[in-house]
Amino acid sequence: DVVERHLVEFEDLQRQLGFLRDGHMGQLRIGIGADIAAGLPLFAIRDLEEELPGVPADIVTGDIVNLLLRRELDLAILTNPETDRAVEVLASQSVPLVALATPGWASRVGVDGAANGGARVGLWDMVRTRIVVPPEGTGSRAVISHALRRHALEEGATTSVAASQLPLAMATGARSCIFPATVFAGAGADGIDTAAGLVPLAVDVGTVQVSVLRHGGIPLTRPGQILLRQIERRLNALA
Repeated sequence: DVVERHLVEFEDLQRQLGFLRDGHMGQLRIGIGADIAAGLPLFAIRDLEEELPGVPADIVTGDIVNLLLRRELDLAILTNPETDRAVEVLASQSVPLVALATPGWASRVGVDGAANGGARVGLWDMVRTRIVVPPEGTGSRAVISHALRRHALEEGATTSVAASQLPLAMATGARSCIFPATVFAGAGADGIDTAAGLVPLAVDVGTVQVSVLRHGGIPLTRPGQILLRQIERRLNALA
């Protein structure tokens, strides 16, 4: 009857208000830099989805800093970000840039990364053939450019791709790549996963600072807190 229907509607409203109070409802918008939009951040978002299955997660790339300043993001994950006074750094950790190569490249230069935990080559070997690198404007690309200048090397032939496109870019051919270690993080949060068949190269390119940011004027919701915790847990596993 009418009274019973109103009681059901009232109970449903109470349940939804409880969800809102506990941070279980509402969309979580996360901005991720193009050089790290694969691997660790996505596994951390999956952890969030498993813990709070009712919370929609919207992942965006592009001009992350401006989106954050316009309060259009709840969290941003970037490398070596230029911070603004309105932006708060919630977590930050130094992450190495990792060099890997296709088996075709490794056999061409006569190395076996699987045998010695990283083939003994240098940047000077890598620049002789195509290198797949993150896009211009990212923190990772700036560190790579600095490393080449430090060794007085020309960049040579490069292919710039977002981290999410790296598997396709490295699918065939004799080539190498340089990306943050987070891109190759395994699902188990237990370090780097090179099961895709790429050969690790013992090349010291440098490190990038992976930072989690938010706008200081936006409260951090419970989903945001959980995501931050999962990102920190997985970053610590790489340390």
